Amino acid sequence: MKKLLYSTAILAAMAVAFASCGGDDPVDEPGQTIEVTANVAGSAQLGYIKRVRAATIDSTTEQTIATSAFTAAGINNFSLTLADSPIARYLRAINSEGFTVSPINTRAAYADFEGFTSESGEFVYATHYAGLFFLERWSSTATTDVSTFVEFIYAENDVTIRGTIGDTDSCRFSPTGLLTWAETWNADLKKGWNRLYVTIVDSLETIPNPVERTTFSTTPVTGLTWVFYGDDPANPANDVVSPATKRMQERRAKRGSSRSNVIPRNVRNDRR
Repeated sequence: MKKLLYSTAILAAMAVAFASCGGDDPVDEPGQTIEVTANVAGSAQLGYIKRVRAATIDSTTEQTIATSAFTAAGINNFSLTLADSPIARYLRAINSEGFTVSPINTRAAYADFEGFTSESGEFVYATHYAGLFFLERWSSTATTDVSTFVEFIYAENDVTIRGTIGDTDSCRFSPTGLLTWAETWNADLKKGWNRLYVTIVDSLETIPNPVERTTFSTTPVTGLTWVFYGDDPANPANDVVSPATKRMQERRAKRGSSRSNVIPRNVRNDRR
């Protein structure tokens, strides 16, 4: 299958970028901050969660950006502020191939919201990690599925990203089916932390040759809900997974792994 530019994972992270991003030196003042207060939709696993951490992650390490206690009952289940800057090792240059990025070579990083079961504030993946929190919305009609979710992204300076690319790939619906896709960026990121709204519209009218359109924007979208995606292999029924959550997980995987900002390739492989 033709290899295409891996634009969905717009933060390019090649090995040479690791060598040139300045080790663990701190970056400038963080700029814009984001206050997050989350009312989380119910899940059988929420009663086990004691702490929430917002962290930026690479393939082997993570940096804690903010933490909060978690209360399963009532409203305001957790509240924290994204303010700290990621250290330089977690920043990746925004990929400008196929898009207009101004200023070019601006670096950025994502933050994930993780749930842990330790009351003492220990963030140990092997023993205390429970899953991820996502802010999302999903709707469906007879002809379309629409998934919207928020990615929390840090930019080292004000930057605009514009452009659209697209192509046709093989897809999962049929051995002979083709997916026509397009991705549009219309984002104005401020220095510091930002909400990036990702909307994926799947047209079902043309299956087994579907059409998928993805937009990335900083224009707010209303009606989103915080949900918890549990990591409970022994009891998968406890996991609450909406179609939007699945698309968010796909998006995270395209950054490099299930819990990583690292993007180990700059080509687009099988998308579906």
